[in-house]
Amino acid sequence: MIANHGLSNRERQCLAWAASGKTTWETGVILGLSERTVEKHIARAIDILHATNKTQAVALAMQMNLISPPADETAGLWQE
Repeated sequence: MIANHGLSNRERQCLAWAASGKTTWETGVILGLSERTVEKHIARAIDILHATNKTQAVALAMQMNLISPPADETAGLWQE
C-alpha cells in the first residue's frame, strides 16, 4: 500500500492535474466536479501537506511520490 500522507484520491488527482498545468475549471471538467469542489480539494491538500500555496503543495506531493502529472489525454479538448 502506498502511503498517501492523509490525502484522498480526489485531492491527489486535483494536485496531479494542477501539476500538468490545468486550471481548477479544466480539472473540474476532466473529473466531473465543480470548480469550487476542485478548489476545496486543493485547499485541503495544501493544509494536509503544510504548504503555503498550490504550487508548493504540488511540488511537495511530487517529491513525496504522491503524484505525477497525468498524461494529457485532453489536449484537444480546449481547442476549437
